[in-house]
Amino acid sequence: MERPVNITVCIPCYNHAPYIDEAFESVLQDGLPGLHVILADDGSKDGSREKCIALKRRYPQITNLILHDENIGLLRNLESIYKSIPESTEYLSWFSGDDVFLAGKLRKQIEFLDNNREYVACYHDVIVRHESGAEYSYNSALYGQRAFKGKIAKYLVERGCFISGLSLLSRWDIVKHLQQRDVKSISSDWLYYIEIAMLGKIGFINEPLGVYRRHCRNLTRRDVVSDQYSEVYSWILSEYPELADHVSRGRLRSSISLAIKALLRRQYDVFSSHYSQILKALRANPRFIFSAIKWLFMLLFQRAFLYLRTGDLFR
Repeated sequence: MERPVNITVCIPCYNHAPYIDEAFESVLQDGLPGLHVILADDGSKDGSREKCIALKRRYPQITNLILHDENIGLLRNLESIYKSIPESTEYLSWFSGDDVFLAGKLRKQIEFLDNNREYVACYHDVIVRHESGAEYSYNSALYGQRAFKGKIAKYLVERGCFISGLSLLSRWDIVKHLQQRDVKSISSDWLYYIEIAMLGKIGFINEPLGVYRRHCRNLTRRDVVSDQYSEVYSWILSEYPELADHVSRGRLRSSISLAIKALLRRQYDVFSSHYSQILKALRANPRFIFSAIKWLFMLLFQRAFLYLRTGDLFR
C-alpha cells in the first residue's frame, strides 16, 4: 500500500478499563498516516472515561472523543459515533474497546479493497480468547462459524452472523447511508452486515488479524430468545422479500439452535416450544428436512467442541 488512505476506526467503549489501552494502541501499530480514531465512552463507571481522556491527550490520532455522562446504551452510542465520522473517510472500521487488532490487519484489508474494486467490504478470521484462557479460531469449521465470500447476504440470513465485529472494513462512500438497526440491539451488527452484503460482494481474508475477548461482560454473551429471532427475521422479510426462502431456513436453524440450548439447560417447556416450531416449519417446507438433520448434528458437534475447549456449553 503506497498511497495515503483516510481510514476511520470507531471504538465504542463501556467499562473496558482493563483493556482500553492495549486495544487502542493495537490500532496504531500499522503506522497509517491517514488514520482517524473516534473514541466514544458510554458513561463507564470503572475508570474507562478517565483512560479515554488520557489517551486523547497522548495521541493526535484520536480526532474525536465522545464522553457520555450517563449510559445511553450501545445503539445510541453508535449513533453518536456515526454523526462524527469525517466525510473524507474512505474506509471504515468498527472496533470494541476490549478487543485487539493484530499487526498488518488494516494494511492487508486496505490492500485487498484497493485491488478488488468490485468488493464493498472485507473481513478476516479472528482469534477468540475465552475467559477460561482457551483460544480458538472464530471462523473455524470446528467452531461452526464458517466463512463465506462474495454475495453472502443469503448465508448471513440462513446461518446467523459469522462476521466478527472487529474484522469488517468497508467503503464509507457505499455504506454511509446505513446504520445499525434498532430491531433488537443484540442483532444490530448482524443486520448491518446483511444490509452491506445486499450492496455488493464481501471478501474474506483467511488469516487471524484480530483478537476477540469473550468474557462475562460481552454484549453477545446475552441470551437471545425466540421472539427476538422472530422479530429480526420479520424485519428482514419486510425489507428484502427476495430473501424469503433464506429467512425460512434461518428461522428453522435458529429454532434448532435454541432447542439444543434449552435441552442442555433442562428447560423442558422451552424445548417443547422450539420443538413444536421445528415440526411446524418442516411440515410447511418438507424439502428442508435434510438441511435440518445436517444443522442438528453440526450444532451438537459445535457445542461439544466448545465445551471441550472452554468448559462453557453456551458461548
